[in-house]
Amino acid sequence: MPTGKTFAWPDGLEATATVLGRLRAADRTDVRDGVVDEARLAEAREKLLGERSEPLGLRVELTNTGDAPVDLDAVRLQWVGVEVGGMAGKAADDGGFKGELAPGESATELSAWAVPDIVAVGYQVLVWPRGPQKGVAAQFSGAVPGASVRPPEGGGHDHSGHGDH
Repeated sequence: MPTGKTFAWPDGLEATATVLGRLRAADRTDVRDGVVDEARLAEAREKLLGERSEPLGLRVELTNTGDAPVDLDAVRLQWVGVEVGGMAGKAADDGGFKGELAPGESATELSAWAVPDIVAVGYQVLVWPRGPQKGVAAQFSGAVPGASVRPPEGGGHDHSGHGDH
């Protein structure tokens, strides 16, 4: 489903993931306003491994409409490329997913991610409420406007599967 929509699990947990856009340097970290302190922004840029891109902000909100508390410490987020491949790396978060989420309550985590261009051209944000690879993940799809992938250097191999007939 597209980012910004809400995914619901059968036990009553709901998730919404929204990409906030490219982050800018500031005196303080406030991912909600799209700014991150210079040290964290530099750390996120290092994780881009030479890609010419800026870190992106992500907001994930969890709402417990079920009858039992949810362990927020088990929640894991992944940001993966689905067009070309690759993975984004989390550079910073505000610690919003800690402790328990009681029935009827919501929790939001704001985070900064180093998102290489190969991921930005087409991605899924995965929300695992019980830890990575456990149960069903909410999948939120999108692409970063203006993202492009340069052809790989030293290519020239044709892997199209077409032979001479």
